[in-house]
Amino acid sequence: VEGIVSREILTRADASDLIVMGKLGEHADWRSALLGHNVETVTRSSHHPVLVCPEKFRQPTRVLIAYDASSHAYDAMHVAGEVSVTLNIPLTVVSAHLKKRLNAELSRQAYLKRYGADARTVASTKHSEEAILSIEKEDDHGLIVMRAYGHSRILELVLGSTTEHVMRQTESAVLLHR
Repeated sequence: VEGIVSREILTRADASDLIVMGKLGEHADWRSALLGHNVETVTRSSHHPVLVCPEKFRQPTRVLIAYDASSHAYDAMHVAGEVSVTLNIPLTVVSAHLKKRLNAELSRQAYLKRYGADARTVASTKHSEEAILSIEKEDDHGLIVMRAYGHSRILELVLGSTTEHVMRQTESAVLLHR
């Protein structure tokens, strides 16, 4: 197939349930914590879930779900619950939104109980990306599930993107839910 890689992937994505990509592109040796252009384009433009894998794959031992009490995060928790039960590995739900913590905590526990997932919840006072990355590293999860990009492109340009920051910094695979 000839053409622009990201455009070809997005064109063929409608025939797929999941897009799987490596985190770094062909010039990975020349940059440190940057995402490849194709990964960034596909993750921002795809209407399908995207699994972004690190250079060295490792079997997930736990699933971490980044939960911010939004409807999209609630849907992503459904995916994380299914992955946890299917792979028979524990699930960690991380939330850094203090205002919604108590109601979200009760909601998560009730929701995940339906799946029979071995789940624990962690509420953090850190910024979202710091909470996600520190819990992931502490327990060596191997897979992070999160919603793909929560704000408009303009707002993310000014404030930065939690999704992008986590993808750049983690050594785990990241499953972006749409």
